[in-house]
Amino acid sequence: MLRRRLIAFLPVLPLAAVAVWVFGFSSLMIRADVASMSARYKLDNWMAGKQQWTVPEWLEAREGLESALKITPENPALQDYLGTLYAFRGYEARRVPVLRKAFYTDALPYQRKSLALRPHNAAAWANYAQSLYMLDVRGATLERAERTALALGQYESGVRRTVQDVMLATWQTQPGDLQAWMQASVCEMNADGLARLHQQTELLGINNLSAKACSTATARTKPITIPLGAL
Repeated sequence: MLRRRLIAFLPVLPLAAVAVWVFGFSSLMIRADVASMSARYKLDNWMAGKQQWTVPEWLEAREGLESALKITPENPALQDYLGTLYAFRGYEARRVPVLRKAFYTDALPYQRKSLALRPHNAAAWANYAQSLYMLDVRGATLERAERTALALGQYESGVRRTVQDVMLATWQTQPGDLQAWMQASVCEMNADGLARLHQQTELLGINNLSAKACSTATARTKPITIPLGAL
């Protein structure tokens, strides 16, 4: 009788194990979410310009995100937030080369880990490209980040703007097909976008990128091929 009961119970064991795992994983995610909630909220507001940041608050946000990451170390969102937190501080210190490079250097490991865990996040690739640019990285590494960001999210306004800013800042080293993509994207800009572009090209001394060429443009922005290879 006991043997029959045990045999009847065997099919239930895998389901029970899965249920226990799901419960445990969900509990960890909830704990990490609670631990990082304040930090994520503050960083989002800082990035959007809705709230002024201070060094103590930045340190507090870092502590909150690091605490959450200890709970769920393979969480790509938390890795991305920590990378963004350091990149934000680097951008704020962009006129002080030593500080800019220090904070962007700290951002890179988190950004790379986030991309390894979630490689199809276009915004993360765009932010990674910006970090590379701020660290004076050029050539194939930067180009791959730009291409991947565009391949995954070229119709996402935030991704487009970030990549376009990086491309403009490194215009003379951009390959011909990406320059052609940029010219085609100019033809799709609204008045505000064109005004912003004019300011940037004037500041950077770029004279071969203009809406004047749109009358002869033969194609809209074309999809970019995702490059193969690991980070």
